[in-house]
Amino acid sequence: MSIKRYLMLKGGEKVIIAVSGGPDSVCLLHLLLDLKDEYRLNLIVAHVNHGLRGKESMRDEAFVTAMAKEHFLPLRIKRISPGKYKNMKGTSLQEKARVLRYACFNELLEKEKAEKIALGHNADDQAETLLAWLIRGAGTRGLSGIPAVRENIFIRPLIEVERREIEQFLKQRDIEWILDSSNLENKYLRNRIRSELIPHLKETYNPNLVETLTQTSHILRAEDDYLQKVSEKYLKSCLLSRGTGVAFFDCRKLLSLPRAIQLRILREGIIIVQGSLRQIAYKHLISILQLLGKSGSSKGLPLPGGVKVTKEYDHLIMRTGRQVINPFCYDLPHIPESIPIQEINKEMKFTILKMNKRFSFSTDRNIAYLDRSKVTFPVTVRNWTSGDWFYPRGMRGRKKVKDFFIDKKIPFSERRKIPLLLFGDRIVWVGGLRSDQEMAATQRTKEILKVELTSLSD
Repeated sequence: MSIKRYLMLKGGEKVIIAVSGGPDSVCLLHLLLDLKDEYRLNLIVAHVNHGLRGKESMRDEAFVTAMAKEHFLPLRIKRISPGKYKNMKGTSLQEKARVLRYACFNELLEKEKAEKIALGHNADDQAETLLAWLIRGAGTRGLSGIPAVRENIFIRPLIEVERREIEQFLKQRDIEWILDSSNLENKYLRNRIRSELIPHLKETYNPNLVETLTQTSHILRAEDDYLQKVSEKYLKSCLLSRGTGVAFFDCRKLLSLPRAIQLRILREGIIIVQGSLRQIAYKHLISILQLLGKSGSSKGLPLPGGVKVTKEYDHLIMRTGRQVINPFCYDLPHIPESIPIQEINKEMKFTILKMNKRFSFSTDRNIAYLDRSKVTFPVTVRNWTSGDWFYPRGMRGRKKVKDFFIDKKIPFSERRKIPLLLFGDRIVWVGGLRSDQEMAATQRTKEILKVELTSLSD
């Protein structure tokens, strides 16, 4: 049984059963009723009325209401107003309905403090999904089909049971169900696959097609899960930094990886910046790979959904929306314990230390050690402006901060996010990069000003 194979239930859970009134969900309800005592389940029936089929939608609601009452189960009905569909952009009506339906389930999950939501997807649904993704074009993620368990919340106990078996079970028990007339409309791809393509393939090529495709989906899911774990490992080494709507990747590390892992990392990058892969196709990922392989910097590659990808030096940058860094300048009449820099989500911390024989300087680039005796006021923290220059430690003479950024291959879009620390008019630290030659503390310094740059969330 799928419940045991995929560890769907441990026992004692509160389970919300999504019941539409169709054969699959009705079968699911009776299956869980049969297992109610064995697993000590607390069952709740949930019905989502999409309001798309007029009287038929109300018929379905009345049917599920009567069934819940017959089995003395609590019932939760969620009705979706037609206006909600109009306010959603881009997707098909079926997709909109699916999104709204799952939103209802998640709302109920929280309200009822339930552990699981049981859904009635079966093996035929799995086969239809695999074929639909194959026709549209998909990788192993799409071709692995519908997961038996998702997020350890959504469970599908019938995912390995064929539709004919479900209907046979209901007929043997003389259990009624109702049909959704929209499932008979061939304007939808899935319905055409169900009513035309699968019967043809069964009759002409493989009578056990559903079983074969279900096995294929299992194989592909296992391989996809493995590749996903591998790509997550490499993502950590390739992802230099991330923020709201932006992510930076190391081009050289990305280019050193196999293409299969590159594509997965790019997918994850888009999810980081825009929250989903909606409207992003394989061709878009290939365009990013082509950009990645070009030498020098790029003007940028616009993608659907407002995502823009650019290459600056050795950085691949993904961002959504316009990233604006407001100028900041903090003049301090004294040395504080810390100063938050909200504009870049950073904090600069100050600590005064005494030099001793056992003192050792950290190599952390986000820490600067300055000579406390050389501090002049005001102490200023601000971002870079054109014309700034300083005396970099370890170099002779002065250098424009702009040229220093170029030497360090700091992307132009990131330069104004780097805080500069000044004593009076002199730049003494380019935050996280280099301190001033003359202001840096040495072993002969008596009192040290330790300056540390951290994230505000740290």
